[in-house]
Amino acid sequence: MGRKHPLRVVVLSSRDEPEYREVAGIVGEALAEPPLRDPDAAVEDRTSRPSFEPMEAADALVEEADAVVALDAEALDRAREHGNALCVAMLPWLDGVWGGDLRDADLVLVAHRAVVDDLEARGVAPERVVVVGAPLPPAYAPPTDRALARGRAGIPEGHAVLVAPTDALESEDLGKVLTQLSLVRTPLMVLFDVGDDALASDTLRKLAPACGVPSRMFGAGPQRGEYFALADAVIARVRAPEAVRGLAVGAPLLLIDAARRTGPSVARALMDAGAASAIESIATLAVDVERAITPDRLAAGQAAAVAASIRAQPSVIFEAIRLAVMARTRRRRRRGLPLGLESLYEPGEERLDLSQSGSTRPPPKTPGETDEERVERELAALKSRLGKA
Repeated sequence: MGRKHPLRVVVLSSRDEPEYREVAGIVGEALAEPPLRDPDAAVEDRTSRPSFEPMEAADALVEEADAVVALDAEALDRAREHGNALCVAMLPWLDGVWGGDLRDADLVLVAHRAVVDDLEARGVAPERVVVVGAPLPPAYAPPTDRALARGRAGIPEGHAVLVAPTDALESEDLGKVLTQLSLVRTPLMVLFDVGDDALASDTLRKLAPACGVPSRMFGAGPQRGEYFALADAVIARVRAPEAVRGLAVGAPLLLIDAARRTGPSVARALMDAGAASAIESIATLAVDVERAITPDRLAAGQAAAVAASIRAQPSVIFEAIRLAVMARTRRRRRRGLPLGLESLYEPGEERLDLSQSGSTRPPPKTPGETDEERVERELAALKSRLGKA
């Protein structure tokens, strides 16, 4: 079997936005988690510290890696060009649009089973897709006591809390949004997520008091997950990060792009499950919000959001990659392909006399299940368990 070594993984992205760095950090932590030991594994049950490097600095790491987790199409192309590792494409949000050919990936990790349908429609073989959930920090989780958390944040008792990312409203006039929100009759506190948008911050400071909308705002930072966890509902684009953040904290989504059919399979699945509803247009925002935050609708929506189990478990990410690496290694070994740089003949070695060599036929197979069959069975069982979660 050869010397075992830690599973060497590189997390690669051509994007440097905070969202991508956050995903890379979460994936790195997941891959550093030791699962149950497998004495027959081709690699040890741990990883070296995964690397997230600028594209131009990562080529040497890619060449030595067992697996490369690519967060975008350019990173996947780079992994194919500069190494011989298992190429893993990770779609961390509810988005089946990659920007390249996902058929170049050996393994595709997605956040929700509805994304598999979108990918299959684009020609990606479903057996290469594993649903692992969305890589999110631990703060993105339903609070154990939402009322207590809101009290600490100073949210008035009896107010529904709506998180509204300004990125999701980027094509809309924030003045119109605030005007609509001022028409909601149910007591409402709006928490605007402005991310890194200083212009949106300035606009809200001017217009929110004029419109009389009880509201606060927060930006990108380590406390973002805590603020999302205060939400009863979240305005979201189905393919953007705020969608998985909302579901992770147990808040149903008000999808601002569902009517435009930008993610039909995913949006339809979430709405059918009761975890999301559609905002028809900004002109009807008050009506759509009012309908979504009635006590009955909120209770059902929150239960459906929690049932989605969107936040990835670290062991699931690790196990999906480990099993794929093992399967690939054993397939190559079975086919007689070299593992790494195999020596054929070195200067000074004695030349082989083929006339004196024995039969080159491989020994007969051991009765029962092969290593490759076992790995394939384990991977199928993992996918089956995830599908039933």
